[in-house]
Amino acid sequence: VAVLFRDRRFGWYMALQMLVGSATILVSPLIPGLLENVFGASYSSGNMALIVAPAAAQLLMIPALGGLFDRISIFRFRGFGSGIWAISSFVLAGAVLLASMPVLVVSMCITGIGQSFGRLSWSMGHMAFAGDEDAHLYMGAHLLLTGVRGLTVPFLGVFLYNHALGVHLIWISGAAQFVAAVGYWLSARCDSRPAVGKPTPSRAYTP
Repeated sequence: VAVLFRDRRFGWYMALQMLVGSATILVSPLIPGLLENVFGASYSSGNMALIVAPAAAQLLMIPALGGLFDRISIFRFRGFGSGIWAISSFVLAGAVLLASMPVLVVSMCITGIGQSFGRLSWSMGHMAFAGDEDAHLYMGAHLLLTGVRGLTVPFLGVFLYNHALGVHLIWISGAAQFVAAVGYWLSARCDSRPAVGKPTPSRAYTP
């Protein structure tokens, strides 16, 4: 936890990631129920929306994004990904409003693109901040926060959907993802460090 406070740049990066990650997980547990209650989807069409569409988008996008990941700063890369997540949430909200399965599939394809950005930055983004000696601490902090939101936010999302916000939760999630994207983009303008793929001097770890 101390590394989040010692490295303010990394702490701010993780705060924004906590925001966009939590907003995403708020909605994810709702989609199977929406498929049945709103779209009346069959098993095969549900699999198409939830599994095939985002997986295909990821397979197509990840190879192309690898080069981009190496060329731009992690803040800018995360900004693009968070913006795409926000678009996917707004399209999902439109799909629910229209009860349109084709629009839902489009939203899941956009989600797959957002997941492509997320998988690359989740796996390697901490290396934009860590030196060779303390990379394990940075990844440990990253895993800790991932676990915290994974253990709490899905339950919060289901509670808010069932007892307070209903489908408005999807719009709110998209708005939070958009706020995170703006935060990343503003941070990228002030960030002078190179992209993840470019070498940075190692820093000695001080407990």
